[in-house]
Amino acid sequence: MKIFIICLLHIYATFSVSQITSRAPYNTQTPSYSGCPDGFIVLNGYTCIQVSTTKKLFMDALSDCQSFPGGNLVSIHNSIDNKALAFSVTSSDPKWIGLICTETSSPCNWTDYSSDTSSYSNFVAGNPNLDVGNYVYMLVSGSSAGRWVSADQYTQLKYICEVPFHVTSTSGTPTRAPTPTPNGSVPCPEGFWSYKDNTCLKLFNTPMLYQDASYVCGNFSKGSNMVSVLEAQDDFTLKLISGLNNLTRPIWLGLSCQYPSASSCSWTDGSGTTSNYNNFAPGNPNTDVGTRAYMLTSGNSAGKWISSDGDYSYYSFFCEVPRADSCEHTYNGFCYSVNTNLLDEPDARQVCQRVSGDLVSIHSQAENLFLQSLVNSTGVAEYRIGAATDGVGKYWVDGSTFDYSNFGYFNPNLGKCSSLAMSGSVIPKGQWLSTNCNNKIPFICKHPQNLPTPTPTALGQCNGTQFLTGNGSFYSPGYPDQASGYPTPCTYIITESQGSIAQLQFEVLHLFWGQNMQLFSGIDETQPFAIVDIYSNKIYNSTTNVLKVVFHCITSNYATYSWAANYGTNIS
Repeated sequence: MKIFIICLLHIYATFSVSQITSRAPYNTQTPSYSGCPDGFIVLNGYTCIQVSTTKKLFMDALSDCQSFPGGNLVSIHNSIDNKALAFSVTSSDPKWIGLICTETSSPCNWTDYSSDTSSYSNFVAGNPNLDVGNYVYMLVSGSSAGRWVSADQYTQLKYICEVPFHVTSTSGTPTRAPTPTPNGSVPCPEGFWSYKDNTCLKLFNTPMLYQDASYVCGNFSKGSNMVSVLEAQDDFTLKLISGLNNLTRPIWLGLSCQYPSASSCSWTDGSGTTSNYNNFAPGNPNTDVGTRAYMLTSGNSAGKWISSDGDYSYYSFFCEVPRADSCEHTYNGFCYSVNTNLLDEPDARQVCQRVSGDLVSIHSQAENLFLQSLVNSTGVAEYRIGAATDGVGKYWVDGSTFDYSNFGYFNPNLGKCSSLAMSGSVIPKGQWLSTNCNNKIPFICKHPQNLPTPTPTALGQCNGTQFLTGNGSFYSPGYPDQASGYPTPCTYIITESQGSIAQLQFEVLHLFWGQNMQLFSGIDETQPFAIVDIYSNKIYNSTTNVLKVVFHCITSNYATYSWAANYGTNIS
């Protein structure tokens, strides 16, 4: 048997790469069979597998596989993979594979996000069977070896882990082939989940009001925002991550609806409306209930969106952050992304600025030709670029020097913004055209390569008195999570320049009974001018350039609390 398996693997490795089209290899260099970690065997030229010796629940098996660098439960995308995998497993009991099925009418999805089962599956007749369970194992013995069967969350089985193949670089230095991410983008930081091609997700389990969740996400890192859902795969990803984290309560979406129609609902990150895709439950959106929306994460309606009042409901939430450097197209040290959402100039700039960029600036004929090559086959008539005018001169909105021009028609009366013409009906393709800034058209973003990894905004601690100046923010310990058990009182001294008035505004304030924030117009003042124990967006004004803030807790030190506040002058 061992001789047969070795021969099978050798034969498989010689022809599988040319036959596998649904799954790209991790690295194009020629690998060697020494490239798997200890305890793993090579299954083909780009992946390694290990069969566990113990039985576990599906979620525990998944967690164990993900503890390996780049690891996951095995995914299978064609009959060659499936047969080789079944033959390479020597023990006869069934094995978990990385497949989850959530809807009878939809394909099942692989836990490594590689794809779904729409192109290949090998279920036993009558499977997947959601009445039995959402998880899937493979039979590895008998006449049904290689067939897939549904199971529930209480079933314990052995399992198959998969990790990337280790390759040797051209310099001869051993390196691990990187875990694949969409479009070759960089991996997400530790503690984040891969989401769209250029973003990562961070889950916050602590339920919050909508405005508090929005504040957390908006201040988490540069370009971060509450999560948006632009296609069905996004919905599935959110459901999957929620399930992997045992989250059953709903999650806020970064969505705002003006009227009870999907076309009136807009994503707060500027990515457009829900006209092209939505998953509202019947009877939603319902603005009589509220203008915000949450997504159900459990039950038969998991994934459905429900209207809610953001001022009264508390839910968990995801923050969506840009990848460290999501470079879909590169040229001369810059990254370029083509966005087909129809947005006006201010909203398009907002989207570009989420990844530390702006609407594209063009500085040579070569760069202009490069952009044409990106959008030449899309069939779109024009794309917004960053050229603008004040009615007299021309400039780039990103602040770079206007050292190249390719206007085919420049007329400030037509509009003070610009587009790259691609239809050839008005001016030749590749030339620029004056356009109205309010026109909603596709656009192109540009940002420098190798941007730093997003890091969370520094969070404050309650370590005695803190002295603050200028404009800024302070937070409760461990924010945005609820805190407890810290010594109180906790004091902040805000000092502004002579002649100015120190101000304070709470963005978040969750206090337990017996807790309050006392505000004083000076360091030595003993009588507070305000005692705050419930959230309000009111701006509090000291009578001097000094404002002292003291957190008091007259109940148990283990009562929970959280806050976030802005301080300074001229707060609006």
